[in-house]
Amino acid sequence: MADTEPNSTSTYNEGLLQIDRLDKHWRKCADYNTKNELTKWDSELKAVWNELCVDAGKINSNYKIMIGMYDSHIQSCYGEVEHPERLAEIVIAPLNEAKLRKLLTKKEQFLRSIQDESGKGSKYNDPSEGEIE
Repeated sequence: MADTEPNSTSTYNEGLLQIDRLDKHWRKCADYNTKNELTKWDSELKAVWNELCVDAGKINSNYKIMIGMYDSHIQSCYGEVEHPERLAEIVIAPLNEAKLRKLLTKKEQFLRSIQDESGKGSKYNDPSEGEIE
């Protein structure tokens, strides 16, 4: 029976849907950053990582380690958390807030570079390749 099945291409394009989901996450990140809702920004960046982790692993196996390092440093800003599900309610000390903001900014920049590298982000014009499609 497998020999009689036609060779077909899916009309469902997961790549485009993922780009749309990433755009929604980036918009939320910008909103949370502007509103100084750092724990929500952190959660949204984790959602971005979940979208990009498979592609990131194909590009560079060290990316997972690097994200783990960001998350470890970010977690240290929160201190010890007895109930992780209540992380959004935690009040962050001012010194840790500045450090957390800097770490979240760097993590976001890193994730955006992974998105670009995976072909799901910005496209730049290379003069040797002619016009942008």
